[in-house]
Amino acid sequence: MPDVMVRKRLGRRTGDWKFRLNRWFYRNRPKIAVLAAFAVACVLGLVAASMGVQNLGSGAAQAETTPSAPGQ
Repeated sequence: MPDVMVRKRLGRRTGDWKFRLNRWFYRNRPKIAVLAAFAVACVLGLVAASMGVQNLGSGAAQAETTPSAPGQ
């Protein structure tokens, strides 16, 4: 009985860019999920910090505009 020979692929796998992109995405799903969660957390942190700075700034502006006591 003759041995079965397996052909080796001589070239790269054919496929368009969508196939390659999907393949890359499925290989790197966990890394992409972690990066996306980190990016969302950073954006939320920046928004919260911005709102906090605005609140502090408006409080300081209100304190400066309040009239001081006449004796001072």
